[in-house]
Amino acid sequence: MHTILSILLITLTLIIASGCQSVDPKNPPMTLATNPNAPKDTIEKFYGARQWNHIKNLKYDAFVVLRGYVADNRTILTPRIIKSFPDNSRDGRALNFSEGIRLTPVTVGGRIRASAEIYVYFYETAIIPHQALVVAKQQSNVGPTSASGRDLFMTIVTY
Repeated sequence: MHTILSILLITLTLIIASGCQSVDPKNPPMTLATNPNAPKDTIEKFYGARQWNHIKNLKYDAFVVLRGYVADNRTILTPRIIKSFPDNSRDGRALNFSEGIRLTPVTVGGRIRASAEIYVYFYETAIIPHQALVVAKQQSNVGPTSASGRDLFMTIVTY
C-alpha cells in the first residue's frame, strides 16, 4: 500500500513538473514576426522583402521601447522607457543606443515638438558578438500642416 502511494505521488509530481515546462501558447516565440507591437511594416520597407524574410524569424532575447521628442538638432530629447521585456536589465543600454538616433523634426509651427518611438531588440544568444536592432520612427501625424523630414532611423549596434 505504501509503495502504491509513493508511485502515485511521484507520478503526480512528474505530471505537475512537466506541465510547468510546457510551452505557454499565450507567449509565442519572441521574433519580429510574432510580436504584435513590432514596427514590421517599417522594418520591411527599410530592408526590403528579401532581407525582412531573413530577419523576421530570428529570435531576440529582449526588447525595450522608449519615447521622446525630436529636437531641432535631430536628436531625441528626454527618451523615457515605456516597456522592457523580460526585465529592465537592458534599459541603460537602450538609452545609450538612443543617443545615436537622428531624425529630421516635423515642423508644425509654434513650439510643438514631434514625438518619436524607439524600439531596441536585443539578439544575445544567437549572435556573437551581441547585436541590437534599433528602430526609431517619428510620430508624424501631428497635424495637417506638418512638413515631415526623415521620419525613420534604423541601425544595428554590435556590443
